[in-house]
Amino acid sequence: MSALWALHGLTVRQGRKTVVDTTALSVSAGELVGVVGPNGAGKTSLLRGGLGLLPAVAGEALLSGQEVKHLAPEARASLVGYLPQDRRLAWNAPARMVAALGASDLGDAAADSLALACLARVGARELADRGVLDMSGGERARVLLARLLATRAPLLVADEPVAGLDPDAQLLTLDLLRAEVARGAAVVVPEALGVTFSRISGP
Repeated sequence: MSALWALHGLTVRQGRKTVVDTTALSVSAGELVGVVGPNGAGKTSLLRGGLGLLPAVAGEALLSGQEVKHLAPEARASLVGYLPQDRRLAWNAPARMVAALGASDLGDAAADSLALACLARVGARELADRGVLDMSGGERARVLLARLLATRAPLLVADEPVAGLDPDAQLLTLDLLRAEVARGAAVVVPEALGVTFSRISGP
């Protein structure tokens, strides 16, 4: 089976510092992959470089066999959904509108319907019409998780997805990611201590 996401000798620098050095990675459908390391080890830089969000100075990153750097944004969005570690949002849009951004390939009505369904999955249906800047950090994290689910992408990359969530929301998030793996998606989860990875991959 060919990999959904493959990195070959990927090297990323920020300024004069090499933050990812000749890294290799292969992720296939139905796999859960944990990227574990201490804070500052370069996990987020690895993800961003591998998804074309940071320029690579050497090596290559492939999504479904295509070089990331040659993919148009729309094509890349159809192949991967990304939940960044930074949960900040720039404007006070309603939760349903933010979640619908994950379904940019659909018409407005269909995207809104899917957004509401995804908000329900993350236990945030009642937040649909509330502005995201009026929410707590945990509520906003649920909305962004709904946006990730709305992508329906074959590869989901969630950077420290349970950070800032209460225990019940953490368990729900892990169950949802486990369900995405069960449907055949590939899920990549970086964590500073590996706690999320061990819990999501456990019984």
